[in-house]
Amino acid sequence: MSNYINKITTDGKTIKLKDYKKRARRNRIRRKFLLFVFIASIIALILTYAPFMRVKKINCFGNEKIDTKTIVSTSELCIGNNIFRADKKGAIERIKALPYIKDVTIRRKLPSTMNITVSECSIAAYINNNDTYLYLDETGKVLETSKIPPSTPCPILVGVTVNEAEVNEPISFKDTEQFNVYSELFKVINTSKFKDKLTVISLEKTDDIRFVINNAIEVILGDTENLDYKINFLASGAYDSIGDNRPGTMNVSYGKSVIYKEKN
Repeated sequence: MSNYINKITTDGKTIKLKDYKKRARRNRIRRKFLLFVFIASIIALILTYAPFMRVKKINCFGNEKIDTKTIVSTSELCIGNNIFRADKKGAIERIKALPYIKDVTIRRKLPSTMNITVSECSIAAYINNNDTYLYLDETGKVLETSKIPPSTPCPILVGVTVNEAEVNEPISFKDTEQFNVYSELFKVINTSKFKDKLTVISLEKTDDIRFVINNAIEVILGDTENLDYKINFLASGAYDSIGDNRPGTMNVSYGKSVIYKEKN
């Protein structure tokens, strides 16, 4: 009696009832999966070729330096193409090739809109290289070359010799250490109160870094050791007490105190 209950004959074969139930369960799962794939495929085909899923509008946000027309044309996203077949990855890579672009995101807004959002690089400093002005961002990337200085207020970088300057690539100095110091310096400057006040930065000696505030106060930093402390605590505190209208030299290179000498 027990054997009869626990076994069943199917397709001319006798198998255990529990194995039969497992096989039936697997078959049901397989059929449901195939049905799901079929339905998903039909939906995908409809969405891929449906007229209402064609791109009708491309928006661009976050751009000030580069005009919307340039960004959209560079992306190669086209009005009339299916929104799901748009090459987002390729478009992002192409837009990032524009010198002033820092980052890009592209999102679909169904049924027919593509939204491009960019963040742009800003000019952190510039170099006069044989009467050609090189605009640099905070990382040392060359944003632009020009015959005139940038209209945006930013410091001129002096004491460096340029090896190579290719737009949208990191600048190359004869002294490679100067590039590292430049990047490290701007990481601190961008968090300081001096960000928009610097007029000159000198990297002639990497162990004697200097910058000038408002064409008046020269700050001697020394090397990059304790750079954040020297700028954001020592120089910042001394600047608050000195103010803008007292030209002189502020030495914080020792990293422990400020030595200020007023210019006569």
